[in-house]
Amino acid sequence: MSKRNYFSLNIFILVIVALGLSACFGTPTPKLAPTLAPSVSAEDTSPTWSPDGSRIAFASNRDGKFDIFVMSADGSNQTRLINKPETVNTAPAWSPDGTRIVFVATKTEDEFSQIFVANSDGSQLTQLTTTPRRDVSPMWSPDGTRLVFASDRTGSMEVFVMNADGSGQTRLTKSKDGSSYAAAWSPNGQRIAFISTVDGMPAIYSMNADGSNRTRLTDDKKIIELRPDFSLVWSPDGQRIVFISSDAGNKLYAINVDGSNLKALAVEPPALDPAFSLDGKRLAFAATRAGNPDIYVMNADGSGLTRLTNK
Repeated sequence: MSKRNYFSLNIFILVIVALGLSACFGTPTPKLAPTLAPSVSAEDTSPTWSPDGSRIAFASNRDGKFDIFVMSADGSNQTRLINKPETVNTAPAWSPDGTRIVFVATKTEDEFSQIFVANSDGSQLTQLTTTPRRDVSPMWSPDGTRLVFASDRTGSMEVFVMNADGSGQTRLTKSKDGSSYAAAWSPNGQRIAFISTVDGMPAIYSMNADGSNRTRLTDDKKIIELRPDFSLVWSPDGQRIVFISSDAGNKLYAINVDGSNLKALAVEPPALDPAFSLDGKRLAFAATRAGNPDIYVMNADGSGLTRLTNK
């Protein structure tokens, strides 16, 4: 799996998530807003909301390489927040208390990736992982005390957790001949969902936050070919997991957290990196219209679709 696949780790399902959830709950399927102007070479990806909903952090290569940017929730005040000249910086995730942003920094010469954290104003940059391998896809626990991430430090990609200061790095999965990745906390912090190839083809599993009680959720032979370059996302109420399958042209599916009620949902053209606002009322995502992704937001019911970036 390529480096790019992991941190778009998050390049993911958002309009698709919103559209799929809308279809599932009976609301109209929205269409993307008209393209405002032709895009240039910049890519804006991986949006993440501040907990108060006032700002969105995202990754962009508008200045020549990927760095972390921040903007107001209406798209104004777009400012580069993190600039590490020696690395490509992607996959930001805002801490639940709004004070910190974690992200992935990748060295271009060897493609090794490490996890860093900074204050939400860009100050006090701190490296959390130091292994000369790929540490990717960091996601905060709901209480902000821990991070779940994927790493190939043991030879294959596995799911790890660590304390928010980088201590206590612990492996949760042992995939033997497979890989485990794309981990996401449940809203109550008790479970972690992830994708694994431990049984051959990619499937969705969930486990307790300590790695115990692993349960396979997807079994249908028609949809187990999950796209490895898309992560999965929990619904804000914690009842469902939404994901993408390569079956029949990248279909969106939703499944209950107990593995029941698997449903194919509505799909629209390319949308990436879903991110719910903390209150579950809005969605931010990247969508490709003119060759490169831009950041959009919409209400969780599919209304109020707005394009925020167009660099």
